[in-house]
Amino acid sequence: MIHRNAESYRVEVKRFYLPFEVTVNCPKCGKPCTEDLRRNYLSYPTIGGIADLSVECPECVHFWNVKCRFDVTLTLVE
Repeated sequence: MIHRNAESYRVEVKRFYLPFEVTVNCPKCGKPCTEDLRRNYLSYPTIGGIADLSVECPECVHFWNVKCRFDVTLTLVE
């Protein structure tokens, strides 16, 4: 049995790399932009909370933040 407390939990890792790519459209020029979280990282993310991810458009050199939810799944394996 696994029980998760309802509260959020801050991960004490300054540079938290993840095997994900996030693709969003640039709000300035509309081109798709991809951030690789194996190179770009979340800083001190909160499990169950909202994190800011900075994105750069290589087309028009525009920087902005997108919000993402950072969740963790724990599964028993027998």
